[in-house]
Amino acid sequence: MTLKETPIPEGGHTGVIQQITEGKLVIGSVAEARQLLNIYPSDPALQRVYADLLLDEGRLGEARRIYGEAAEGFIAAGMNLQAIVAKILQWSLQKPDHAQGRAFHTLLHEGGSEANPLQRFFARLSYPELVTVMRRLVRVRLQAGQDVKKAGDPAKEVFFVVSGTLEESYPGTSRQAATLIAANDIFGDIFPLDRETASRATIKAVTDVELVKIAKHVLRSACHKHPRIEQLLRQLHKAGQSHSRPWQTVRRNRRYGLPTRVALYLDGQSGTPAKSHAGIALDLSAGGTCIELTPETGLPVNRPDIGDKVAIHLDLLNDTIALDITGTVAWIRSNAGQPEPILLGVKFDELETADRELLEEYCLGSIGEQNLLWSLWESIIQPQRGVSQSQ
Repeated sequence: MTLKETPIPEGGHTGVIQQITEGKLVIGSVAEARQLLNIYPSDPALQRVYADLLLDEGRLGEARRIYGEAAEGFIAAGMNLQAIVAKILQWSLQKPDHAQGRAFHTLLHEGGSEANPLQRFFARLSYPELVTVMRRLVRVRLQAGQDVKKAGDPAKEVFFVVSGTLEESYPGTSRQAATLIAANDIFGDIFPLDRETASRATIKAVTDVELVKIAKHVLRSACHKHPRIEQLLRQLHKAGQSHSRPWQTVRRNRRYGLPTRVALYLDGQSGTPAKSHAGIALDLSAGGTCIELTPETGLPVNRPDIGDKVAIHLDLLNDTIALDITGTVAWIRSNAGQPEPILLGVKFDELETADRELLEEYCLGSIGEQNLLWSLWESIIQPQRGVSQSQ
């Protein structure tokens, strides 16, 4: 699936960027990336994609500059890990001097977010500790469907999720439902550092993912030199609590990326099965959403078109809480005639006060417990997994 020239409105921005970082929507050239940056000039994720493409074309000076801009944008957005990876890529093209390293540490320390435990970890590292960690991070890219590790494998690395989504399951235990781990999550059963350990979980990529990792023996050496690194990591780790994830991480502060089941009806009326589509809302706001229509409804038959009036049934909490909204199709991404999923942006009609408040509460994570909602992925993951692996 490649980017078309149809303009992307603000309401579909988050979902489109997520699709790009997860490999479902491919930007195939520097020109296409530049086109999107003209619309969203300050988006650090787009800047990072743009810099990667420049690097592939051998335009090293431009790539180095854009990686630097992306790093600053990520810090401003409270994305410390992503800033660090962008800075590593920039410095791989030109070794920094001491002043540049200090300046980045100061920016990360003073401007970096402490909104979740992993971000706090990076923001609280001293300059020597930050340099030690950054020099030991190894980037890993995986495609949807690939295994990262299986339960019982030797636990030789700790992983930090830069982008994308993975599935975590615990076979042979009482934890039946798989959960998701996403950007700013951590995984790896590395403690205690001085003993051999085994992975408790099986980890598989649901989408294309980018990770950074540190080998256990390398981390052990770094912690011997800087004991505070181990102290800060242990603050993220919940030793001996088998009923929950061992790492103290937060899925996402807002639910814009949470997969939410939807039924979409053409002509703006529900109850017309012949013209209905199943889908996943990839981002939600009071103004609109980005929806990925799943293929089992026989697409592209009865496919929506720009300007169509639609009705959307949002399954906010396994049909315990649901919301019906009307709106207009504002943009579409697809390859005509191909069995790939259609991405479409819907601009909502004006919402009733109660509906708007309900939707805003859902997006902010105040309805129910967030990990419970992530566990609902199990009921919708099969069609998504099939789509991801085929691309």
